[in-house]
Amino acid sequence: MGSVLDTLVLLNDTLVPGNFQPATGGDPDGVAYDSSTGDFYVANFGTNNVTVVNGSTDAIVQWLWAGSGSDAIAYDSATGNLYVANSFSDNVTVLDGATGATLGSVPVGTYPDALAYDAANGYVYVANAFTNNVTVINGQTEAIEGTVPVGSEPSAAAYDAANGYLYVADLASNNVTVIDGATDAVVGSVSVGSYPLGASYDASNGYIYVVNADSDNTTVIDGTTDAVVGSIPVGSGPDAVVWDGSNGFVYVVNTGANVSVIDGATDAVVGSIPVGQTSDAAAWGGSSVLVANGVSDNVSVINGTTNKVTASVSVGAFPLGEAYDDRNGYLYVANGDGQGVTAVNGASDALVGTMLPGAYPTQLAFDPANGYLYAVYAGAYSGTPPVGLVTVIDGATNTVVGTITAGPGTDAVAYDSANGYVYVACAVSGNVTVIDGATDSVVGSISVGAEPDAVAYDAENGGIYVANSGSATLSVINGTTDTVVGTVRVGSFPDAEVYDNANGYVYVANFNSDNVSVINGSSNAIVGWLTTGSGPDAMAYDSGNGEVYVTNLFSHNVTVISAVSDTVLGSISVGSGPGGAAYDASNGEVIVSNQLAGTLSIVEPGPVSYPVTFTEAGLPSGTEWSVDVSGGASFRSATNTLSFSEPNGGYLYSVTTLDTDYAAAGGSFTVQVDQVSVSVTFHLVTYSAEFTETGLPTGTVWWVNGTAIGSTSSTSSSISLTLPNATYSYSVATANKEYRSAGGSFVIDGSALSESVGFVPVTYPVAFSEVGLPSGTNWSVGIDGTTVFSTSTVISAQETNGSHSYTIGKVPGYEVNSSTGVVTVSGAPVSISLEFVSTSRGPSHSSAPSFLGLPSSEGYAVLAGAIAAVVLIGTVFGLRMRARRGAPPEPPSTAPQSTPPPGGS
Repeated sequence: MGSVLDTLVLLNDTLVPGNFQPATGGDPDGVAYDSSTGDFYVANFGTNNVTVVNGSTDAIVQWLWAGSGSDAIAYDSATGNLYVANSFSDNVTVLDGATGATLGSVPVGTYPDALAYDAANGYVYVANAFTNNVTVINGQTEAIEGTVPVGSEPSAAAYDAANGYLYVADLASNNVTVIDGATDAVVGSVSVGSYPLGASYDASNGYIYVVNADSDNTTVIDGTTDAVVGSIPVGSGPDAVVWDGSNGFVYVVNTGANVSVIDGATDAVVGSIPVGQTSDAAAWGGSSVLVANGVSDNVSVINGTTNKVTASVSVGAFPLGEAYDDRNGYLYVANGDGQGVTAVNGASDALVGTMLPGAYPTQLAFDPANGYLYAVYAGAYSGTPPVGLVTVIDGATNTVVGTITAGPGTDAVAYDSANGYVYVACAVSGNVTVIDGATDSVVGSISVGAEPDAVAYDAENGGIYVANSGSATLSVINGTTDTVVGTVRVGSFPDAEVYDNANGYVYVANFNSDNVSVINGSSNAIVGWLTTGSGPDAMAYDSGNGEVYVTNLFSHNVTVISAVSDTVLGSISVGSGPGGAAYDASNGEVIVSNQLAGTLSIVEPGPVSYPVTFTEAGLPSGTEWSVDVSGGASFRSATNTLSFSEPNGGYLYSVTTLDTDYAAAGGSFTVQVDQVSVSVTFHLVTYSAEFTETGLPTGTVWWVNGTAIGSTSSTSSSISLTLPNATYSYSVATANKEYRSAGGSFVIDGSALSESVGFVPVTYPVAFSEVGLPSGTNWSVGIDGTTVFSTSTVISAQETNGSHSYTIGKVPGYEVNSSTGVVTVSGAPVSISLEFVSTSRGPSHSSAPSFLGLPSSEGYAVLAGAIAAVVLIGTVFGLRMRARRGAPPEPPSTAPQSTPPPGGS
């Protein structure tokens, strides 16, 4: 399959062994400083990426992919994340500043053009130039908190840490909108100069400096009063400004290739520093100020102590297309950043020279019959050539020998060896211009599909295949009659194609579908689809080993396809944004041009390899997983299959996934002159959850139950489960119904868990109710040794099943009908009634009947005794009186007495 042998850095003609990553960009348009690492981040508008520059060494250390038209960048000091405003894709890319990983994308308004970070609330404010508002993003959640309407075409923003206000420069309405960061409400508007393009806050004096591009001055706003306190003339077309906290100076970036230095203490211009062309962004960090120069494709580093440029970091070079000249062995590279066409010696991999400086070619084709190169241009640019021109270069002398008017939007070119014609795809007009290579004159025009974007010649059938990116079709042209003889439906946005003269197949790279359509050149029928990396953008056919190389713009690698078996053999990591490829027949190398890195990766063919396909099961759909093969190779996929290729031999492998909730076992496989299939199964990673009970008698059966955990029992004091990460609810039960325990919830989060379960006896209420005591009397009940007091008529206790002794406490002056006893509880509440009776004699203590102050029976008994005593005393007294008179008493009569008749005497 091969690997990258060397990397040729186009900026400085340096050949570096292996897959070197200089990570450059083009048209830098935004700069931010990371105070935690000391690195600068440069947003490159033309190459849709971010260049990371070490602030200490001024060396490029990394590149980060962003969105389309990366126009501004801000650093969130709370999270360490970077926010990149992408003007053309109307969103903000969120990057991890520590790892460079893309964390997400937040849709905002139309043409986001400026960013500001509010350290007080952790919000990021995005100025949307074409929707005239500001999107508010929560830096912790990346959620949109709202939008704030501002003036016309907001193009700059600055945060005032002293008052918590955000100042938004509105380019078309010549004012600054003031937003309160606490409420996200507009609290004012300040008129400034013409065409305000930049704003910066000076923490030393509390001023906001707004640069006005059309009035060539800087408006000074007092952040305390939001009033204009000054206007400072600066250079021509100022469009960026930054405050240097180390020296108190304000640096105004002028598009006239210089920087005006303002002393923040006096608001006077104290110097001017020459920088690159079309400077339009700046940032301060440490002791340096970085100025992004859009046209120069570099960054000027200004020392804040000397106010001199101490370094210039190149972020240019944008190679788009290639062609190989088999007469001289040269590779010609079309550079889309204005560097014209670069010639590289295929034998030494060294730069030979540059043609068409200032031009923006996109594709090249070589005509072996005349030895000429044909360079085409996609659009209009300043200088030459204009739109629709094809430049003709003599490969023998490397000089321009002519220009041909082809049509608007010339975007691709191919040579037909059978008739000697050159076919130029014109994307704007939807046609193919036919040029006679013998006379370099236009001999025809063929209508094809929408936006033709690639052309390939089939030597087997003499057909020209035109990929139409706008209509997702392939137009087949008969090279003899120059007429369209067929149309083939392919994938989304076909962007490149090659012809394999060994099998007669045409391979079409579909940019938006991330695959390749395989077409039989004899029948013009699709015979297969092959999955590639992200954004397949260019192709080359290696006739030496029968392999097709597909460059993947977004995944920064090359997919290798076996044209013998029409299977994907694997992928090769190359530079950033590979967008062109060519095969060098003299040495068997494939040369890949890396747009974003400004390099050429020189791929050396490897031994014959065979497809290895891994198929996974168990992962949620869309989860990314990887296979690491012994020897250092690593392959990733977000589908359930993953394919690569390896030479004959035995291999060990391990399997991992970004979702740490899942794992799979590794193993081994052997390649032996055949394809290999390996199945792997992912399972949820589980952790121990141990429940320990207290309170149950030894040997009691108990359970832990839950919807997600099932039901598990034990007679010991513990129950162990193995569970994946999640939040669980559970209940607890026991076979001994005399005990109970409450359930609950727990969380498994990457480690073992211990959960305590306490059982307590089941109890029932026992209620003692009394009558007879006056209201409010304090009385008590003692049950099983525990005494409860109350002044109400009921005393309650909770008791377990069984018999329980009780004692009623003594109440002075009263007796109770049941002072002791045993209450039996059997699975239900129990009630006991008590009656108290007074033992006191005072009326106030009893409601029983009384006589003479005594209970009735006693009172009447006393009265009877008193009467008897009186009678006895009277009798004795009468006898004594008769004795004194001498009359003896008569004996009592013993004769029966009759009842006297009625009325007798």
